[in-house]
Amino acid sequence: MGLARKVLKYLLTPAELLCQQTVEIPEEVAGPVFIVGPPRSGTTLFYQSFIHRFQVGYLSNVMDWFPGRPCVGYKIQKLLLNRKSATSQVEPFRSQYGKTTGLLGPYEAGPFWYQWFPHGDDGIITGADLTSQNQNAMRRAVARLQRISGTPVVFKNVYNILRIDALHTVFPTALFISIVRNPVEIAQSILLARRKERSDSVSWWSVRPPNWQLVSDQPPIDQVAFQAVSLMQLMKTSFSLLPQGHHIQIAYKQFCFDPEGNMHEVDKFLARKNVSLKKHHRLPEKFPYSGNPKLAPDEYEHLKQSVGKFLEMQNEILKSFGASDVDFPA
Repeated sequence: MGLARKVLKYLLTPAELLCQQTVEIPEEVAGPVFIVGPPRSGTTLFYQSFIHRFQVGYLSNVMDWFPGRPCVGYKIQKLLLNRKSATSQVEPFRSQYGKTTGLLGPYEAGPFWYQWFPHGDDGIITGADLTSQNQNAMRRAVARLQRISGTPVVFKNVYNILRIDALHTVFPTALFISIVRNPVEIAQSILLARRKERSDSVSWWSVRPPNWQLVSDQPPIDQVAFQAVSLMQLMKTSFSLLPQGHHIQIAYKQFCFDPEGNMHEVDKFLARKNVSLKKHHRLPEKFPYSGNPKLAPDEYEHLKQSVGKFLEMQNEILKSFGASDVDFPA
């Protein structure tokens, strides 16, 4: 945290305490809504589209200046959103590796979640891993955001793919939207991000799946293939353990071809769970979509074979437990 943020956090401590004391916490929270998916699966575009289409509460880049002071930060965000000129600060569908532009662009809000979840991404976090104190504090913080917003709230953080059980434990009425994509495309995109964002080609990028050590000595292409397949399977398994009706799946490719149609299905899903959303701006007719190979031919072939190998391994494990095969989108 930079010096300016540390000073701001210190100066706003009294205001945060006052905000928490004066904002009445509702007895029931509608939702909240969580957008979940592996890295490079299209969750950021869907998140941007969701807040563009519906009037909902969300955490924006403004909150990056208020770590540990969410109540004050969110009130300032709402003031900016209420200004007519604020819309000029939102560039609806621009992002780079999950980071959006503009003060009011949607924010993954890592510091917000790390108030209660452990740092690191080496394993699944269940409800049993959270103390009752942390569960209650998280529930109150989200309830305050909803009270200030006056609307249901939506969150997207890529590490929440490891926290599905924990989030459902804390928020039994939570609704989940999972974004799925061809694992070859996910793996290719992760590999390209890894090469661009990391100083070396051996460092992992974004969320590591459980048991990532199994491929720690493998080439990067095999590691990203394992990463994509394992996280997709983890997400599928986690949602299969939730009560029916709490989850809807959206295929990224189909969403790009028909944003309005897919968002209409999401709207109906939420309405069935008594989460009613007011419409905002219409979405574009289509979003650009490219699933074409961007690697050298030999690398791309290696990647496809590696994804196929890990898919086959996952399916063999599932069959041994009597579960169904992985059925990822083409």
